[in-house]
Amino acid sequence: KNLDTGVPFYAESPFSEAKKLIDEFLKSNSYFKMAIGGAGIDPRNQSHLRAYSALASYYREIDNRGLLDDHPVGFYKEIPMCYMFGIGLGYQLGYLYEKIRVRNLYILEPNPDLLYASFYTFDWYTLLPYLSENGDHIYFYTGDFDQDRMMRDQIAFYSDFPGFVRTYLPVLATYESKPILETYRRFVNDVGMLQDQSGFFDDYIFGLSGALESVARKVPFLKNLTERSKLKDIPCVVVGNGPSLDSSAEFIRKVQDRAVIIACGTAVTALEGYGIKPHIYVAVERLRNVAESLDNLKDPHFLDDVLLIGTEVLHPDTVAHFRHRVLMLKQNEMFLPLLMTSRTMNRGTLMEAAYINPLVSNMGTSTAVNLGFRNIYLAGIDCGAKDESRSHSSKSYYYDEKGQMKKEYSDNILNRFSESVPGNFGGEVRSNYLFKSSVSYMGALFSENRESCRVWNLSDGAKIPGTEPLHAEDVDISSWQGIERERLFDYLEHEESMVLDTTPEKLLDFMPRRRLQAAIDWILQGWDRPPKDLAGFISLLSEQQEFIRALRYSTDFGVYMMLSGTLNACFAVMNRMLFSLEDPEPAAGCINVLRYYFREYMAIFDQIRDYHDGSNIAVQPYSLERRAMCSGNDRLTEFF
Repeated sequence: KNLDTGVPFYAESPFSEAKKLIDEFLKSNSYFKMAIGGAGIDPRNQSHLRAYSALASYYREIDNRGLLDDHPVGFYKEIPMCYMFGIGLGYQLGYLYEKIRVRNLYILEPNPDLLYASFYTFDWYTLLPYLSENGDHIYFYTGDFDQDRMMRDQIAFYSDFPGFVRTYLPVLATYESKPILETYRRFVNDVGMLQDQSGFFDDYIFGLSGALESVARKVPFLKNLTERSKLKDIPCVVVGNGPSLDSSAEFIRKVQDRAVIIACGTAVTALEGYGIKPHIYVAVERLRNVAESLDNLKDPHFLDDVLLIGTEVLHPDTVAHFRHRVLMLKQNEMFLPLLMTSRTMNRGTLMEAAYINPLVSNMGTSTAVNLGFRNIYLAGIDCGAKDESRSHSSKSYYYDEKGQMKKEYSDNILNRFSESVPGNFGGEVRSNYLFKSSVSYMGALFSENRESCRVWNLSDGAKIPGTEPLHAEDVDISSWQGIERERLFDYLEHEESMVLDTTPEKLLDFMPRRRLQAAIDWILQGWDRPPKDLAGFISLLSEQQEFIRALRYSTDFGVYMMLSGTLNACFAVMNRMLFSLEDPEPAAGCINVLRYYFREYMAIFDQIRDYHDGSNIAVQPYSLERRAMCSGNDRLTEFF
């Protein structure tokens, strides 16, 4: 009996019910199909975005010809991925695999007792060898899990899995219970977060190019100082650019000499507007738009006595804005493996930043924890808005002198609110999946470090796990004692930092150029003969993604990083198209698009020392070449 509902899981004929469940599922359109949008205008000329835009244009062209349609799950002989919420006693599994091949089945079962019971009620002994023989997989996620952790684990799963399957994702709930319903609703609500967490080819080249330039300029790197930090007893205020920063500005002004103020990204423009100078400015993005935002400061000398703490991937123009600067290593980038391969540095010597994505506020909170502050206060870290017309502080450079958002920033993704989340001081706040992801990772950061720091949230925004809500006017600052700016800078820049004893030229000798060329050649060879049917396409995409994924656990980790995210994103468009076509042949046009762009990757790689943002690379738009590339295949040529 289901203890949540008091109703038995099955009536008198459980096998008939299980068969009916699968029959109805296969006749339904019970799946998620993620939208395929364009990449927009990219002033950085990134190869990945040009490839994605070309694929998206081709997708829309096929759609305009009326060749794409929604089909029931059972229309296909096989599907690459399926999510099953609840296993019950497992009877439905036999009927599912009798009717359709599921290459990857992910079962979320909150009750481990039910999974255990299914080992006695369902014939796993027959199913598992069948799956093994076909190279198919079942993944189990079970236990008394909370919804935040469940979504973080799903995101982590897609960072180590062929994530292109996420654009066509059939889902099936097998029984009704409160945990199943809550899990299903949370998954449905946040399915947009299940995107590949890897960066793209250009990301890693930009980041490594910036790191090499910082090495050349002798920019120091922070040591791993958390355990011995001399900053433990100094209060720290981490300031984001959320709309509630306006109501916290007076508090921040009052404590700016009694605490260390960390400005997260564009919050520095708002603080300048309020006459507040932070001690530390944090940045994480590798593109030049960070430097461009700093160009908007009214006082050209405002940053002269502000310390930059950023990751090694920062654009050289961003680093050049500061007289005082230190860097930390960003996890899952190419620079750290390069330091170890070249034996420049042993891992653990330098500070490695974790939980710094997806927004710069995550970098700010991670920095505060990594620097060893034990008492941390969050201001303007709203991760949403109560008023959808106001997504940032009115004093920030996003707004004009009349307090109206500038036209060029009106279409920013952070201005789009899709749902409501619990507020820090009660009620609800409007948010979106990017803000929610930011909240989730902050919660994980604070949970992991709950024994070493305490965090108060002064922001009138989203509730952040691991923090205590506190109004700014209720903060007791009577015992607060700050630190002289010069002493802080000297401590972090000199006592706890070091200049790397190497050069860009020495490091480049250890770059995996030949292995990258070999991997690209292998991928291009696989595209020489496009598949003719759906099974062939899925096998090709899966095989190539699995090949790249295997490099993650080898000395070719850098090759994995450069290619994995780009392949996943581009294959996602193909997967979306494949599961909207009756005849999969037009999907071969996607391979022609990818072949064009993958051929230019080595030329980009060879310009790595100067490839800071891609705008200096001259390329020919794909549209001028695609007809010639499709010659010899009349069926494909007509689609162009």
